[in-house]
Amino acid sequence: MLAAKNSVSNRNIKANVSLPASKSISNRLLIIKHLCRDGFHIQNLSDSDDTKTLEACLQNISHHDVFNAGDAGTPLRFLTALFSITPGTRILKGSERMHERPVGPLVEALKSLGAKITYLEKKGYPPLSITGKNIRGGKISVDAGISSQFISAILLIAPILPEGIIVKLRNNIASASYIRMTLELMKHSGIESEWSNNIIKIKSQSYVNKNYIVEPDWSAAAFWYVFAALAEEAEIELSGLSKDSLQGDLYAAEIFGKLGVKTTFLPNSVMLTKKCVITDLLDIDFFETPDLLPAVLTAAAALKFPFHFSGLCNLSIKESNRVDAMLTELGKFGYRFRFVNNDELFFEDFTVTPEKEIICDSHNDHRIVMSLAPLALTGKTVIIKNAACISKSYPGYFDDLKSVGFSVDFSGNE
Repeated sequence: MLAAKNSVSNRNIKANVSLPASKSISNRLLIIKHLCRDGFHIQNLSDSDDTKTLEACLQNISHHDVFNAGDAGTPLRFLTALFSITPGTRILKGSERMHERPVGPLVEALKSLGAKITYLEKKGYPPLSITGKNIRGGKISVDAGISSQFISAILLIAPILPEGIIVKLRNNIASASYIRMTLELMKHSGIESEWSNNIIKIKSQSYVNKNYIVEPDWSAAAFWYVFAALAEEAEIELSGLSKDSLQGDLYAAEIFGKLGVKTTFLPNSVMLTKKCVITDLLDIDFFETPDLLPAVLTAAAALKFPFHFSGLCNLSIKESNRVDAMLTELGKFGYRFRFVNNDELFFEDFTVTPEKEIICDSHNDHRIVMSLAPLALTGKTVIIKNAACISKSYPGYFDDLKSVGFSVDFSGNE
């Protein structure tokens, strides 16, 4: 088991960081490119494990009949839709944790269009057997309250279907910003769509080959906001970010503005600096941007800042049960919380812990690791087991920490 030992002696941070490319944008573009007759060039494609997994599956789509998505949720869901319209029978599976993450709403929606998909183990979950068919398209209704990836998977294949797609979104829409991202990327590649109320319409049409430069990842930027929030002084420049981003996690700039981090948008970057806190209670609904929860929770707890967080109901089906994982690990630092109705979280108390070293578990979740590392700024040495799982989205995270003065030690300790 690979562990990272992370500590720092200076609480002043001055850095210029080149963030990884957005894997959310990269993964959508790979599907679009696959469906585009002429192909196109994707510049600055993410080097995350998720994107590499999807790219490898697409390259072997005509040569293999068993595909393993590992821990990559987006690739598994996108491939479920893609395989349903691609001739041949394929088995699509993932890691043990992936087989605990639901895919039922997507599968049932595709089956209602005529797709041939069979659950190989537990109903509603991978692994799946998928036989590609000539699906015509039509009207479907999808539960949008669990994962936006179900919706995006269907939208991406919609233009290829002779009758297109009319999707009725049922229930509150989880992570709606990711659906908007999907539609904008499709628009860049020539696809027209209409989203009115809870109905999305896409007619049969063709993707056009138009090159794309992938922007840096705002989800990754959130962890640098944590460093800025916990530092005594901060001047952190994050290259390539823009206030015109397609990514919903741009919301991090607004949230951390309430936690004492000023965001200045420069021509080709953003600058993070310290400022006064401007709220007495941090009240945030994370239903649209759940990936920000670990970073914001860490910062608010370490600052002992009163908060009320809601919209957390879907975090149990991420790479880990993220709320439970974060509460367990932050509890080791002395932070106490109240979690109610599987949806609302409150800061309760802080107890000083005498330990100089805190040993944490990654829960095999990249966002847990990257959220806990900044706690080295509280004066503790943070040891995170299985920290290598950061490669899922930000392989160079610890290298970047070293470059700004953190002591990072990797070992093979069990």
